[in-house]
Amino acid sequence: MDYQKFKGEFDQSGLSQKKYAALKGISPCMVSYYLRKGRQTNEKSKEGVFSKLEIVSTISKNIIIRTTRGLEIEIPL
Repeated sequence: MDYQKFKGEFDQSGLSQKKYAALKGISPCMVSYYLRKGRQTNEKSKEGVFSKLEIVSTISKNIIIRTTRGLEIEIPL
């Protein structure tokens, strides 16, 4: 079951969970379950996603880390 696809189709339908369940021929409890799983799957897909970091080597006594979004972290040694 592709929970995210189910959630997307439900959201586009504009129907209540009860009416959508009747349309799909499943129980309202299953609609609720599938929607919950769709939200969880979406949240999990966002976890563990790292942005690229650039570690810049310098002669100074600092470590400078620049992210792709422009954040710069300078750590003195």
